[in-house]
Amino acid sequence: MQIALSLVDPLLGNAEAKIDAVLSVFYKAGGPNSPDNADFEALQVATEGKKTVDSFDMDAFVNGFKVDKYYVYDGSLTEPPCTEGIKWIILPDVKEISDK
Repeated sequence: MQIALSLVDPLLGNAEAKIDAVLSVFYKAGGPNSPDNADFEALQVATEGKKTVDSFDMDAFVNGFKVDKYYVYDGSLTEPPCTEGIKWIILPDVKEISDK
């Protein structure tokens, strides 16, 4: 899963926000006794088109991920306009979720 991160001007709000970084996290589908999908419930924001939120509790989202090891590199967005100069942050930890 990739989460676009933007710095937002408090005076302009999200109208002028641009993507500054992307956080990439990995999941694997587990069996019926796997943890629920609370991470995805926390992200039920952009169900249609491109929508953003004014605030998001990133601490709650990354809870359960090991964040002591990560990779960072400069890259670009993966969809047009493929903007360059994007900081990619990769968490190598794989989190198990329900396959429901």
